[in-house]
Amino acid sequence: VHHGRRLDGAMTAPAPHRYSTRDIPVPGGSLRVGVWDPIDAVRGEVLAVHGVTSSHRVWAHTVAHLRGIR
Repeated sequence: VHHGRRLDGAMTAPAPHRYSTRDIPVPGGSLRVGVWDPIDAVRGEVLAVHGVTSSHRVWAHTVAHLRGIR
């Protein structure tokens, strides 16, 4: 039970990823992005956007559960 709800299915270990940042040139400066490259073969990609006052690092926990997703 988690947060009062039943969890159906097996719990899996987080998928390993390599984290890096990239600076993308945009008008007026640069945009820093975080990239989590999976150790396993890339099977798909997700673009996750956060709010202005947040940090891209909020996605680290989510990424850990997306095996093969960059």
